[in-house]
Amino acid sequence: MTFPQNRPTSHKVRTRRERIQDRGAEINNKITALNGALLFVLLGLVGLTLPLVHKALWVHIFLGMLIVPPILLKLVTTGYRFFSYYMDRPAYKRRGPPNMILRLLAPFVVALTVIVIASGIALVLVPPRERLSFLFIHRASFVLWFGSMTIHVLGHIVETLKVSMEEWLGKSPIRGFWFRASLVISSAIIGLLVALWFLPYGNGWFL
Repeated sequence: MTFPQNRPTSHKVRTRRERIQDRGAEINNKITALNGALLFVLLGLVGLTLPLVHKALWVHIFLGMLIVPPILLKLVTTGYRFFSYYMDRPAYKRRGPPNMILRLLAPFVVALTVIVIASGIALVLVPPRERLSFLFIHRASFVLWFGSMTIHVLGHIVETLKVSMEEWLGKSPIRGFWFRASLVISSAIIGLLVALWFLPYGNGWFL
């Protein structure tokens, strides 16, 4: 004996599951966009310190440490999307992969970002006699990172600004904006505390 009346119910359950999965993927995308917009500003400020790095190194160190938690948040959200897509999670498969060029570039952006940050932190903490090798790594990786990051930013800036503006203007159809924004704001606050903690280590630093 069959029960045809059960079919619509199972179909509704499947559709509801898909909606929940799609919502999770979209929330991830919105957090990534909000955080990406913040990083555009912070990285721009770091870039402005480069011509003055010899005269106001403490500003470069302060901003460099400030961006670390937002960058870590970016790596978490984009890494989650990456692994979800290649683990064949339906919601991320439905969103599709990034542009092929950006997809191929992503591992280099991540690796160079880690090297730039790690070498920068090492430069602040290690004794002066050990700084020369880290300084070379920091400068060389920054040049490569800047080139790859420029392509990365140009490839994502339109979507990032569009999504983040929809969020701040309250036009997003998905509720929970302040939760998403609080994650990004919290990363910036943690970054501020880290930067303040590291600031004394920049005293007496030389290039």
